[in-house]
Amino acid sequence: MGQTWSDYQTVPLGATEPPDGTEPGKYVIAIENGHGALTAWAAGPSRCFRSEFPIEARPPIKAVSTVPTTGEEIVRWEPFSEDAANEIAAAIKSYISDAGAPPLPQGFRWHVLVPDFIDSGEVLDRSLKGKNLHLRPTDVLAAIKHAYDHLLSHRWPHTCTLPAALPARIDAGELQCLRCLGGG
Repeated sequence: MGQTWSDYQTVPLGATEPPDGTEPGKYVIAIENGHGALTAWAAGPSRCFRSEFPIEARPPIKAVSTVPTTGEEIVRWEPFSEDAANEIAAAIKSYISDAGAPPLPQGFRWHVLVPDFIDSGEVLDRSLKGKNLHLRPTDVLAAIKHAYDHLLSHRWPHTCTLPAALPARIDAGELQCLRCLGGG
């Protein structure tokens, strides 16, 4: 039998330390969309864990409506609802099932191992998407896996002539290893 989401260890709400059985290092929370879910799947249970994240713990969501007669926008904040959670889950499920991954369990945040220079799930997502020009979800998953493995295969900073604070560069949102570009 292959990998399942239940292979990923779970920590309680608020916990950020990786549990025993996962690789030591820095972890960031994967973004909550299909690409983030495929990143967690590609990382696998030794480089990713989940933390409980019930609906009640989620921040409020911004709701904007427009007054038809005046065009005035009215902004209000609403509690995150089960309907909102179900909409997000359905979109993620559709995307990742097309890539061959099983449905993502709801009620969790997914923490993914990253190099020290990755500061957030958004930066991780941009760095992986930069090399991903595929449209079919199965190709996207393969590209994410390749880019993620490549990202983790380097020790940062590289020994090179550039300052240690510049282990990589970003071109049009694409994280590029200077060693791979011939610069280190």
